[in-house]
This record gives sequence, structure tokens and C-alpha cells, in this order.
Amino acid sequence: MKHKNIKTQGKKRQALELLQKKRLLEAKALYNDICMIDPRDAEAWFMQGVVNGILGLFDESARCSQQALAIRPDYFEACANLGNALRFLGRLDEAMQVFAHAIRLQPAAAEVHSNLGAVYFSAAKLDEAKACFLKAVALQANYADAWFNLGKVNEKLGMPDEAAAAYRKTLTLRPEFAEAHNSLGVMLQRQGDTEKALSHFEQALRLRPDHVEARSNLAGVFTEQRRLDEAIANYRQVLANQPHYVEGYRNLGRALELHGELDAARQCYQDALRLEPDSALAHNSLGNVLFKQDCFDEALARFTRAVQLKPDYAIAWFNEGLMHRELGRPGEALKSFNMALAADPELKVAHWDRALALLATGEFEKGWIEYEWGFHNGERSVQDASLQRWHNETIADHSLLVCAEQGIGDQIMFASCLPEAMERAAGCVIECEPRLVTLFGRSFPAATVVSRFRAGDRQWMSWLPPLDVYVPIGSLPRYFRRSVAGFPQRPAYLVADAQRRDYWRQRFNSLGDGLKVGISWRGGARARAARLRSTTLPQWQEILATPGVQFINVQYGDCRDALAAARKDQGVAIHHFEESDPIKDQDDFAAQLAALDLVISVDNATVHMAGALGVPIWTLLPFAAEWRWLLERDDSPWYPSMRLYRQPERDDWVSVFARVAAALRALAQR
Repeated sequence: MKHKNIKTQGKKRQALELLQKKRLLEAKALYNDICMIDPRDAEAWFMQGVVNGILGLFDESARCSQQALAIRPDYFEACANLGNALRFLGRLDEAMQVFAHAIRLQPAAAEVHSNLGAVYFSAAKLDEAKACFLKAVALQANYADAWFNLGKVNEKLGMPDEAAAAYRKTLTLRPEFAEAHNSLGVMLQRQGDTEKALSHFEQALRLRPDHVEARSNLAGVFTEQRRLDEAIANYRQVLANQPHYVEGYRNLGRALELHGELDAARQCYQDALRLEPDSALAHNSLGNVLFKQDCFDEALARFTRAVQLKPDYAIAWFNEGLMHRELGRPGEALKSFNMALAADPELKVAHWDRALALLATGEFEKGWIEYEWGFHNGERSVQDASLQRWHNETIADHSLLVCAEQGIGDQIMFASCLPEAMERAAGCVIECEPRLVTLFGRSFPAATVVSRFRAGDRQWMSWLPPLDVYVPIGSLPRYFRRSVAGFPQRPAYLVADAQRRDYWRQRFNSLGDGLKVGISWRGGARARAARLRSTTLPQWQEILATPGVQFINVQYGDCRDALAAARKDQGVAIHHFEESDPIKDQDDFAAQLAALDLVISVDNATVHMAGALGVPIWTLLPFAAEWRWLLERDDSPWYPSMRLYRQPERDDWVSVFARVAAALRALAQR
């Protein structure tokens, strides 16, 4: 029964009118007066608690609701209001008890079940939360908020299909619910349906243009679709609305980084760190940009800080390893890769780069085992042979298929293991890059050599001799190159066409007396590798000025402009033969190299071809050279005819060319 006091009835009507007009402070003061006049008026205490809750004064709201319940222990509304106040105060255990009492008072109150679910959700008791939300929608099927909360808990439980279904139900009941559009968009994006996700993010923004999360998610889809201008514009709008949004700066930085605006990206990550100095994510992101800007020491410091802040941050450990490698510290790189894998044993890139670090330091036995991870991260792949993999077991009565993989230089280098593999098998089929078929066929006459076929063609083996087992060519060193001492001292293993070699030798001799030296100055299939390895002809000036030498162009690709500029600006004649094109005809290119006295080249496929033919080859290496050249050596176990000239410091080609020029002068004077 409601408590009535004639003295306060008018004031209560007046207070309710003030509340309805949202004149909250006046309503609060009047309800307080009523409670002072009649301290036993439970309804007045309850209403004062409601007003305090609307004002965000949850301590006072809880106190007033408790006063109401002290007067009327069965006051359901006051009990529900107290539960909400305790929830917002973070007093979750008390809130659970109060809501449970409210449910005992009114078991069919769907809103209280939903509110109890929200408390359980905040306490990370997800199964209990889900049960409450399911009860709420069972009691009130059109309860949009409860359906939405059910979606959130399903999302947290890792049940994206159930979460999406709950969000869709929410939007059926309340199509203008911006938060539900955003949440459904997130689920759809995770499920790979980016177009539908995009439409829900856009709808959320039509309903609430200031919805920061929806706009950030929209920009995230644009980033994923590489619609970077739109992504950048939306991230900038996010930050205009919320200038202290740390994740917004990181996301904008990422979009700018992908767009190639590295300075702007760097500034964004620095802004993120200004707001959150201990953000491991931002330190890692800034390190990535610094790496791309070749600021290796600064990048290393950022990655190191990231792992200090977050010791289980696997990708930051991996990035730290990359920086150590770039700075010429492979031992430290290996330690970082090991830490990355301790944090995440399935981090594929860390396994791959650990393999390269092990191989670079000469730990071949361990390195080749890790090298198999290349099949898991996209660095290595072979055709589907539908055969059993060979693992170095006895196959004297079986035929072996050696599958091609990686680039032409890798195939040439790994081909040094083919003689040993062929000795193990009754028969051998070698698959290789199409341009190598003729050369490999001549060099390994006991095998059948076939061109690498297109991916997915399962009929490609139908015309070959019967085959029993297969092995990727890059896996052969695991069995035949287990240590540096295990490399055979074989001067050459590829055989050039003798007739074409003699033809080229005659052509070169017609140029005049002196050494016939082939030169190649560009290399690297990937942009970063090309930048580190490649040089320009003006940098070769001291070499090209060597008397008693005829220089022949063996650089692949169109280099006519560079040759013309060298003739005009440097006064250097580098002989070029249009009829020879290594991009189209590797067999004739091999004959051309075999006719030379010496090849001088940066790290590219040419050095592998020359080394495999046994042609004297001087290879010019950047400071952080590839794993295959090992460390600090001036020779290569892969190619006995090779001499290595390494940069002593990053980007120091000057000293490299000076040493090569001196060696060439000495050779020419013999």
C-alpha cells in the first residue's frame, strides 16, 4: 500500500511535473524536501533515487533506494533501481544480489533479467549473462535491448553466427538502432562479408553521424579494400570528433602507411604515444614506419620498448629480430625470433626468419628443418603432385620427382644437390622454370627434365614416367648440405651449350684484347631487396676505368638508357648484344657467361648462373646480405668460383667498388 501524507501530496505532484519537464535539479531538491518532511515516504525516497540516477549521482541514487527498501522491503521498483545504481558504481556482487531479489519479487520482469545479465557480462560471467538475456527475450520477445545484449555476449563467447542472428533480430524490432547496425557490421566483417558490413556501418552513421566506432569501422573496411583516400578521410573525421582517441591515431597511421605517406604515418603514431606513452601497439607501429624509412636504430628502440611493455607481444619480438638482422647482428636476431616463437609457437613468419638466421650463421642442420615453414607462410610452394613426400629414406627401387619452387636463382642454387638426389633414386624427373629446361636437361642427362606447369593442373604428370615420391628442390639441402664441410668441391654442375659458348667467345674476342668481363648492376625481385642490392653505372666508374678490360653487359631487362648515359657522361663503352636476352633465353645466357673471363655482379640470378657454370664471379653484397652468403666470408660454399665483396657498413658501395677495382686492375695486369 502506498504511503500517503496530505502535507506532501501537492509537492509530489509538483516534483513529478518537474521531472517530466527534465528540470532535474529542481525535482531533486523538491523530493529531498518531501523526504525531510516525511522520512517514511518510500515512494519519495525511490523517486529521489531515480532523479539522482538520471543525474549520474549513483551513490546518492543507491542511498535513496536503500532508504525506500528499508521502509518497504518488497518495493520492486526501488530494488531494480538500486541494482542499476550498484551496477554503475561497479559494485557488481551487490548488484547481482539485489537484482536476484528483484526477480524473486517479480519473476516475469524481463528488464530485470536483462539488467542482471548486464551485470554478469561486466563481471565476465558470460554463461550466466547469456542465460539472463535468453530469459529476458523469452519473457518479452520484442525486447530489442535484450536481443542486442544477447548478441554482445554471443560475440564475446566466440559465437559469431549466433551474435549476428541476435543483432538481426534487434534490427527487426528497432531498425533505427545505430549501435546494433555497427555491431552487426563488425560480425559481418569478421565473417568476410565486407560489402554487407560496409552497408551496416553506413546505416549506423546515417542514424548517428557522430558514432565514432562506426566511422572507425567504416574506415577499417575501406583500408581493407585499399580504398585508402576514403579510409584516411574517415579516420580524420573520427579524430576531429574525438581528438584523444588513441586507436584512431594508430588506425589513421596504418592507412597513411599503406598509402605511402610515411612521414604523416609516423606523426600519427607519435600522437598516439603522446596520449598513451605505454602503448605497446603504437611503439610497434612506429617501429614499422621507422624501418621502412631505414631508421633501423630508432626502429629497434621502439620494438624493444614494445616487448618491454608487453612481453608476450610475438610480432614485436619478430620485428626486433628483423632490426637486429638489418644491423648485422644475426645472433641477436635469432634470440628475438626465439622469443617471438616462445610467445606464439605458430607465428609462421618467425619460423621462416629464424630459419634464415640459422642458415646465415651456418647452423644448417637446424636451419633446414625450420626452412620447411616456408610452405606455411607463402615463401615456398610446389605443384600438387599427389605423391608421397620423400624424407631421405632409401628409394633405390623408386622414382623421384624433384619439384620446382621459388625463383630462378634459387632453383639454380638448389640444383647443386640434384646429382646426390639422382644417385639415390632408380629414376628422377626434375621440374624447373621453363627457361631452365634445356640447360638442366643438358646438365643432368640421366634425369627427365620438365617445365613447371601452371598451378592447379592435376593432369600435368599424365605423360611422365611412373613416379613414386616427390621432394621440393629447396628441401634437398636438408639431406645433402647439413654443414659447410658437407658441400662438395665441385667446380661446376651446369653445362653450357658448347657451340653457343664458342660462338660467344668468338664474338667477345672480336672486341679486342684484354679480359672479357660481364657486369650486372641491378638485382632483387622485391622492391626492398632491389633498393638494397642495386647500384648505378656511375658508381662503377672506378671499375669501368680499368685498362685492359672489355666490359660486356649481362644485366637483364631493358638497360639501353643506362648504357647510353654511361657512354655519354662517363665516356665508357659497355658492349651490349641485342640478340642475347636472359629474360627469354637462359640457355643462351649461360653460354654467354661461360665465354667470359669474369663476371662482376650485384646479388641477382646472374651470380647463381655464373657460379653454377664455374665461371669466375665476383658478387657485390649489401651490408645485411642474404642468408645464403653466410657471414663475413669472402667465398661461398655453394659456388667455388665465387668471391664475395661485402659492404663494411650500410650503403657503403664506395669501399666495395674501390676493392673490386683494385682486384680487377691486378687481374688485368697479369
